[in-house]
Amino acid sequence: MNTAAKGRRNESKTARYLEKLGYRVITTVRSSYKGSNDFFNLFDHIAVHETGTVLFVQTKSNRVPPPAYRKLIEEFPAPNKQLFIWYDRVPEPRIINL
Repeated sequence: MNTAAKGRRNESKTARYLEKLGYRVITTVRSSYKGSNDFFNLFDHIAVHETGTVLFVQTKSNRVPPPAYRKLIEEFPAPNKQLFIWYDRVPEPRIINL
């Protein structure tokens, strides 16, 4: 399977999941640029709930990112950061609060 297509599919699943919870979701736009298109080079989505809660979300497929990458996310100066990990053939994501 094309890993880029899988990543985009899982990012879409994350956005739909958050929208069902009442969030408005902004997702990064993919381009042919060879660098990171992520928000702040860390997040795939920024989600805002009507209560004012703002989430910064990174989506991964089938693996937990390495400790150095998780540390970068943890050190980002925002209170609500989540990591969504979608495993093949599992209907719900594993959600890690960082």
